[in-house]
Amino acid sequence: MQQYVWVSGSEQSDTDESPGSVASGQSTCSPGKDNGGSPSSCSANVAREESEKSIASALSDLIKNRNRLRNGGLFRSMEKRGISGCAFDDGLKRALCSMQLPNNRTGRLQFSESVFCGQFCADGSKFVCACKADCIRVYDTSNSTCASNQATRKDANAPDAATSGAHVRRGSPPVSGDECETYGWRLQGLILPQSVGWAVVDVDVSPRMDWLAYTSWSNSISLARLDGSQNYAIELDRCSGDVMCLFSIQHTSDGREIVGGGSDACIYFADLESNTVTRIRAHADDVNSVAFVDADGQMIISGSDDSLIKVWDRRCLQTVSTDQSRPSARVSMQQKPVGVFQGHSFGITHVTSRFDGRLILSNSKDQSAKLWDLRMLRECALPDGLARRRRHFDYRWDMVDYASTPQHPNDSSLRTFRGHRVLQTLIRGYFTPPSMGSAHCVLGSHDGSIHFYDIVSGETVQILSGHRNTVRDVSLHPSEPLLATSSWDQTVSLWNYQAITS
Repeated sequence: MQQYVWVSGSEQSDTDESPGSVASGQSTCSPGKDNGGSPSSCSANVAREESEKSIASALSDLIKNRNRLRNGGLFRSMEKRGISGCAFDDGLKRALCSMQLPNNRTGRLQFSESVFCGQFCADGSKFVCACKADCIRVYDTSNSTCASNQATRKDANAPDAATSGAHVRRGSPPVSGDECETYGWRLQGLILPQSVGWAVVDVDVSPRMDWLAYTSWSNSISLARLDGSQNYAIELDRCSGDVMCLFSIQHTSDGREIVGGGSDACIYFADLESNTVTRIRAHADDVNSVAFVDADGQMIISGSDDSLIKVWDRRCLQTVSTDQSRPSARVSMQQKPVGVFQGHSFGITHVTSRFDGRLILSNSKDQSAKLWDLRMLRECALPDGLARRRRHFDYRWDMVDYASTPQHPNDSSLRTFRGHRVLQTLIRGYFTPPSMGSAHCVLGSHDGSIHFYDIVSGETVQILSGHRNTVRDVSLHPSEPLLATSSWDQTVSLWNYQAITS
């Protein structure tokens, strides 16, 4: 793989083979060599050289001003100048965009209750957020203006600079969540949740973007049309008689099924077409998060309060009916995972996949996030001597002291990220999208900040400040440098990329 570096305002590969790079004053016409010195071939070479110089010059001008161009703007400007098929291959485009992390708060949506979750849909045309026990709001973001502000920011010495290179626009008043037109958003649907117990803890839009699934402290998965016109529930065949909650849900890529992780230590699969529900006794404690490894929906990862991450292959699960009177309720007979990741000292709050069939990210109550490689799975968990500490630790009130917490004896993770705080609630984190190279991960924090980590070096590359309470959920737009952060300070903040100038 070629590695690219910036040289004198234009891009060149370390092997000096990038198209369009011509050394200054060097002619590509060499009479008597290769071309036989014919006038026609020499003229063609001179014309080609002039064309390459013109492209190189245009690229140089664009690269010098690249920090003033947000994601997409750079390539649109190139197309207007007639430049195409140059050295900006997909890999280099992702490398460029990976440097444009959202760093400027461009707006805020104000609500009447704590915001528990907020996510962009797969194509970024919609954003869904849910407050504690309030309405679920569906926004049409196809005409969003949040990511289009290209004004540059002052340097880090400016009075309004936030920490670690992050810059926050202070003093801009929040906009009511129902008056989102200020940012080019349109309130498309207002869904009144049914049978909410304490809070709506997770939402997920179907791939077809016609239905929304949400969960609460109830024995069901609730579904509603995005415009709020229909609302129904699928009852779960739970392990115990207690009221339970699915802390995490996700649709399959075809939208026909939903997977969820529950407070009864089980994973549930709900088939929306046959209305059947399959249950797996997956962990020894609450399953706080589930996610698909890739688009085919066969491989699933789960994270639990037992501190383990397990990988499941649905093709290996055999199911039987648990109740003859309810044939739709089924339980898996084969409940052995494909493998286990071990390395966190306390419970897992969130797991997610890079969707490349290889890397996954976990966030934990031990105040760290970890990067894992699916090729390094263990067959089973090894004794770690921390079971008693986990039983007596309550992250809603207790704080982990790193000095007194030794490294996990069986840690098989690739990287460990520290700096954010995971307290009181199941704080989430995700990889940046493929349009940004998936080179970083972003996580919320109990102190109201948002942390970006480099997944290769493990270093903190950016911290955003601005929320006054826990940031529970974060979501990056799939194709624009736009970040939405959902907080218990009753706001959703919108962040875009702005270049920093001295």
